[in-house]
This record gives sequence, C-alpha cells and structure tokens, in this order.
Amino acid sequence: MKGWSIERRSLLKKLLAQIRHQANKHTYLPSAETHRHLA
Repeated sequence: MKGWSIERRSLLKKLLAQIRHQANKHTYLPSAETHRHLA
C-alpha cells in the first residue's frame, strides 16, 4: 500500500507538471492566438 501511494504521488506530480507546462504555453501566446487554438 505504501509503495502504491508513492507511485501514485509521482504520477500526480507528472500530471501537474504537464498541466503547468500547457498553461505556461498558453500564457505566452497572445489572447487571440490562444482563442484560435482552443476553438
């Protein structure tokens, strides 16, 4: 159980890092560009 929680924690960290990376990409783009990508 302990090993499972550690594994899950690292997975969550990876997920959060990816989300943060995506968010950073969008903030660097002008709002018009962001809307074009999201549409």
